[in-house]
Amino acid sequence: MRGVIAGAAYRPEGPGAAWDEDGFTLAASAIESLQDAHPDLRRPDSAVVAGAFVPSELEDLARYLGLPAGSAVPREATLAAAVAHASSIAGTGGLTLAVGLERRSGDAGGDGALALAIGEGAPVPVPTGPPPDTLGGEIAGWSAAIAGARILSGAGASATRVARPPDPDPPLSPGQPVAQGAYVPWPRYVESTTAHWSLVAARCPACGTVTFPAGRACRNCGAREGLVPFRLGRDSGVIAALTVIGPGGQPTEFDPQVEAHGPYGVAIVEFPEGVRATLQVAAPPGPALALGSAVATRLRRTYPMEGRWRYGRKVLPRAGGPNPG
Repeated sequence: MRGVIAGAAYRPEGPGAAWDEDGFTLAASAIESLQDAHPDLRRPDSAVVAGAFVPSELEDLARYLGLPAGSAVPREATLAAAVAHASSIAGTGGLTLAVGLERRSGDAGGDGALALAIGEGAPVPVPTGPPPDTLGGEIAGWSAAIAGARILSGAGASATRVARPPDPDPPLSPGQPVAQGAYVPWPRYVESTTAHWSLVAARCPACGTVTFPAGRACRNCGAREGLVPFRLGRDSGVIAALTVIGPGGQPTEFDPQVEAHGPYGVAIVEFPEGVRATLQVAAPPGPALALGSAVATRLRRTYPMEGRWRYGRKVLPRAGGPNPG
């Protein structure tokens, strides 16, 4: 019998999401929470969504889930309809995700997302009555009904929230000036998303060396055969170096961010496997992070380019101890 077999949610701290969170990053964080709570779940074969996703966010969600390029992610008006749609998809043991997105409207409610795994087996108890008046209320009701649902907080308790300005988004126009510094052509950016979005590394069977990002050859011995891809623990790193980029020091892609929010931090994060990654700091520069600090990582917007957002992982203070992804 097909039905909801597991669920998890993501809700940022404070009254709403940070300026660099959108529908795609909220949904991705909910899916990561589901993966952490149920690591035995297989990769989904399809997805159905409910909520205010824009077309580019749906494209990025399909790419994040590893669905075929250009595959449609159907959208329903309510979470109940999305679950019904996902439950009706035939397959031999396949897994479908139903993802609900709640976006803040004025001062009412808060942002968040819920990911439900639809598969074969004994479904977990879920609400059966009529849905609430808002999708946000529906998501809250489903979250409360899923036994053992994991609610992933957006940041450590010590992290400072940045007030959302009236118009936080830089323009997404195709005719932007030529970029400097951080620009990566779109095909190369897409090729690297598994590393920058999901921290995918590779272990060499010949010498055991871990290479990050995963490439075509071992960084130590040069072996090209049998490299085993795996994901670094999303929340397992510590800060090995930390700096602050002030006005005038940023690549031009980050001009709108610096103008709106001021300086930002950049950290070199070391993972237990002995590899390092350079990641932007999501929280404002301050005492919450220092050398040796344990950090969590979340998928966030980085900069707009060629008419759409680019994304990458950013670091936040780790709350509640290690949470290896």
